[in-house]
Amino acid sequence: MKYAAGVLIIAFLVAGGVFGAFFLTSGNEIKDPEISRIVEDDYNLETNREQSNVKDSYESLLTQAEDRLAELKTEVKEDLEEESSYLDMYEKYEPAAKKLEEKTDEKFQDLHEQLQQAGEEEKASTLKAQYERQKEQWKKSIVKEMKESL
Repeated sequence: MKYAAGVLIIAFLVAGGVFGAFFLTSGNEIKDPEISRIVEDDYNLETNREQSNVKDSYESLLTQAEDRLAELKTEVKEDLEEESSYLDMYEKYEPAAKKLEEKTDEKFQDLHEQLQQAGEEEKASTLKAQYERQKEQWKKSIVKEMKESL
């Protein structure tokens, strides 16, 4: 049951969660050093600005983002085993999930702009649609995981 609740918390966090505006009391500060490391580390992408490498950088960004999301899920599961309250869990992970999404969006935007500046508007548009679909898939997979654990 605790595992299901943890997955539910992550689902709300990744989806932006409606509860943040009402229950978040600790601001956007990430207090746990391990969680901060997961979220704050820079993405390791090629800095070559050639458009041919943008697709490789995009794939690398997705892989690294998925790895970080998996690390956050592992942290949630470990915290649930230690009898943390759900509100404490929410306050701990909501800022981390929000920051992770912001950092990932920022890096994606850099890649998107590289294509646009190279005059590849159609490729940029296609890549943006792919990215938005991928974010939705991540959210759906977390919700599915939660439902399966109930």
